[in-house]
Amino acid sequence: MMTPEQINKLLNHNSEGIDKAVRTLTNFQKKKFIPIKSGLDHLDEVCLGGLLPDLIIGFLSRPGMGKTFTVHTIRQAILRSEKQDISILLWNLEMPFFTLLLVELKKRLKKSYKEILYNQPTKEELPLFKEAAQDFRDPRLTIINIPPTPDEYYTITKAWIDSQILLGKEQLFILVDHTGIVKGINKTESIFLTLEQTNRLKLEYSGLLTFLMLGQLNRSIEDLWHGDKVNPINLRVNSSHIFGSDGYQQFMDVIVTQVIPQKANLEEYAAVNREKYSHLEEHFTDLTATGKFVRLQGQNRIYYDYIKKRLDDDTPSLYCGILNPDQEEYIKTVQEKDYTKEEILDF
Repeated sequence: MMTPEQINKLLNHNSEGIDKAVRTLTNFQKKKFIPIKSGLDHLDEVCLGGLLPDLIIGFLSRPGMGKTFTVHTIRQAILRSEKQDISILLWNLEMPFFTLLLVELKKRLKKSYKEILYNQPTKEELPLFKEAAQDFRDPRLTIINIPPTPDEYYTITKAWIDSQILLGKEQLFILVDHTGIVKGINKTESIFLTLEQTNRLKLEYSGLLTFLMLGQLNRSIEDLWHGDKVNPINLRVNSSHIFGSDGYQQFMDVIVTQVIPQKANLEEYAAVNREKYSHLEEHFTDLTATGKFVRLQGQNRIYYDYIKKRLDDDTPSLYCGILNPDQEEYIKTVQEKDYTKEEILDF
């Protein structure tokens, strides 16, 4: 319940909010504030330069298509910044520390998991081994491995934010992998409540927080990919394929999906307008390159499709990257929970 003082503050006219916004804009213009890079060029472009405060970004895919790799790519990019006035809270709800460490070691040592497990590192490998472990010891990083309820998520995150403010931090990042693991009997309701609490935190700590929330697409997109008579133009993900779509559409500033066609046994991906998506020309397939629309190559590629962009300078909505071996190994390691048909029908 709100106190009388809090109510009076809301009812009294004040210019504190707009004054703070003007100061923030001025800091951008004078290059006093430089956005943190995400490690994904297209995400930085869509977000007007980098991971800005007051952004809630949703990353969505089917299980096994690299959401966790993405969140750790972004985590590493943030911590590569030399700025000490930033911190990360990672709700790591899927992979235990031991698995995270093994994956990081495999990326650095280029060895199999079995070789890493049963052989001590060589003198040359030891610095890389220490580097992988130290990556998780960064004092700017806090990791929580226990799935919360939406209320617990709010309470714990708020306590962490307050502790970081006391330390003088100026930008905080909250990464959640992933919203479907938040506790609750009804998954869609839990997701909505978690996103609602996220928006509440954003408003309470204006100008301080950047959120990256991972989630899933429902199985209807796979039914579409493997249907007997499918219009290639309709193979791309849309908002109806998001598990918990209402919450994401309402509270997200940016929604991006990622698809690895070969993981769905697709040799080709969606058909796109060749002129509108000319930036993807190197990924066009020659097999259907006639007329206004052209199919996209599926093998060894990962597609990022931006479903929502609250602030947009008319940037493209579809991007493509080459799937690298590290991503493939990471994806094999993660065992993501899939949703049952009953849960999807409930949505």
